[in-house]
Amino acid sequence: MTTKGNPAIDNFIEQYKKMQPRSAVEYNRQRAPGSLTWAAVARGCGLTKWFDLLDHCGLERPVRVYPTGRKEPKQVYIVHSTSDLEERLAYLDSQEYWDSLGDEKIPFVPRVTNT
Repeated sequence: MTTKGNPAIDNFIEQYKKMQPRSAVEYNRQRAPGSLTWAAVARGCGLTKWFDLLDHCGLERPVRVYPTGRKEPKQVYIVHSTSDLEERLAYLDSQEYWDSLGDEKIPFVPRVTNT
């Protein structure tokens, strides 16, 4: 579809460039009185999504700004640690433990069931 000569799209592009909204909601709040909402303009183009309308009109997508002022989310580090209990349980589950029992009886392990 072409955007040239369509007054609704031309008006949308002009307002978008003036206000530089970060979201569709912000565009709708700041648009000039009597102007179409972004969704109405999009429907006229056969579109349903905000970013599809921006792409269709050749407009740049807004840069997402995070609450801390960064343009990227902070990195998340996952740290894995084991406690003595986890190490002990891993040993009890290992072949080394079972081999160390020799001819001794296998220890009783109670079975837990949901009642």
